[in-house]
Amino acid sequence: MSGKRTLVKMNAFDLAVTVALGSTLATILLNRQVTVAQGAAALVSLVLLQSPPLGPRSASEAYGAW
Repeated sequence: MSGKRTLVKMNAFDLAVTVALGSTLATILLNRQVTVAQGAAALVSLVLLQSPPLGPRSASEAYGAW
């Protein structure tokens, strides 16, 4: 594990996503009504929501410096 310092560096959204990932994984493992495909889709959705958007971050990166 990463330790206490990593937890302190997280913002509120990161912490919420981490808790959601753990909860989703526990649900997949413990709940027989949730299929593996449904669980995998939920985990992938959470990971995609956490990742930064693709593409340039600003107009200067998109068009280059003048």
